[in-house]
Amino acid sequence: MSAWAAARGVGFFLPPDASVFPAMAEVSAWATGQEYEPAAVSMFLQVADYYLVAQARAGGHTVVTHEVPSASIRKIKIPDVCISLDIGCITPYQMLRRERLAVREQHRVGRRAGVLRRAGVQLPRIDAAEALSVTPEDIRN
Repeated sequence: MSAWAAARGVGFFLPPDASVFPAMAEVSAWATGQEYEPAAVSMFLQVADYYLVAQARAGGHTVVTHEVPSASIRKIKIPDVCISLDIGCITPYQMLRRERLAVREQHRVGRRAGVLRRAGVQLPRIDAAEALSVTPEDIRN
């Protein structure tokens, strides 16, 4: 896994910024304020899960994990933290479904634009990032 991550380069990971530190304090306060065993809290604050959840909190991101909520006091699970702190948390399967729907919609919009171009309608050129935000209503207007 570390070789895979290293191959992605430094731009693959979000660099910490000032907004992460207050989020780290919130996540830490939440973890220490619960009924978890001290070893569970200590372990959570030492592993990447803590930073991942804080980064998601700070940036308004959704966490993607295979973990499921648990009532155990022996390990802090990512979904438990996310649920408690109102941070989005989904499974990889949910993410893939969402992304597949987004790709399908992008494809549908592209097909409609092609039909309009063949019909002689002049459409403005847009880049790929803008294309992701185009809706069928945008094309009709």
